[in-house]
Amino acid sequence: MKLLYLHGFEDFEIENYKKIIVKNLSNGLHELMVLITDDMNLSVSDENKEGMEMFLENPSLGFDEDVVEMAKNLWSDSVVVKVWKGNRYAMHYSHLDFYMEHIDRITAEDYVPEFDEIIRLRQYTIGASTTSFYVDKNWFTLIDVGGQTPERSKWTAIVQDRDVHCMLYFVALDDYNVKSAEDPSMTNFDVSLQVWKEVTTSELFPHESTVLFLNKVDLFENQIKDKKLFKAFKRRFKKYDGGQNVEEALEFLKGKFAATSKGDNEIIMHATCAIDTNQVEVVWNNVRKSIVQKRSMAAGMYV
Repeated sequence: MKLLYLHGFEDFEIENYKKIIVKNLSNGLHELMVLITDDMNLSVSDENKEGMEMFLENPSLGFDEDVVEMAKNLWSDSVVVKVWKGNRYAMHYSHLDFYMEHIDRITAEDYVPEFDEIIRLRQYTIGASTTSFYVDKNWFTLIDVGGQTPERSKWTAIVQDRDVHCMLYFVALDDYNVKSAEDPSMTNFDVSLQVWKEVTTSELFPHESTVLFLNKVDLFENQIKDKKLFKAFKRRFKKYDGGQNVEEALEFLKGKFAATSKGDNEIIMHATCAIDTNQVEVVWNNVRKSIVQKRSMAAGMYV
């Protein structure tokens, strides 16, 4: 929304994103090394073991020239290449390959993050962040709230303090096979579905309509088209009886959300790719027009 209506990000936001992207790079390499050594009991070549140990011991390792070179060597290690190729969609930092491709620029002192890098970063929202903008004679205010367990306990107070007309709920489609950091017995998708049921059936969250964004449809499409990953999808969702078809799999997941929504509010679903700004703009225009129409009708006006 800031790119579409507020002319981009403020300088302090850019500086903060720079730190987060570098941390994502380090955290991603740490996660990959843990997967290789602890979960799969594998090891890299002898010349890369020092780098492996460094990222294993420090998830937030800083990047000087030596560390950058170690990271590059690790990334080209045959074991790392194989493990990443077969397991990237089960990792939290699934965009690690994108950041590694630009590691020299990302770790440079004069680095300025580009939009493609910002949109891919992984960041936990703490508290509530508010963004307001004016479009077609209407003011809109978006309130971004954190989705982690400690943050969910704050939602009621945040919502009750404001006149909320629509809830936008985001789910990462590719997270159906990613273990939840909060509860390893569940996947991130399980948690999203559980929270969705809570907020769409609870009277504590009054709103006129709900928009479900099934995000990362591009990564989900890659998963379904891959035979091995499609088998993992079928193991995860044993009641799925469709074929290796993206639309069928997507409709199945939509059905799971629709089945758990027992409230009276209207629910609209969109499959989206957040890094495709053109698609996001089209979807958002449809959403905001729907919001304006409902508010106008509620006020006795017809548009």
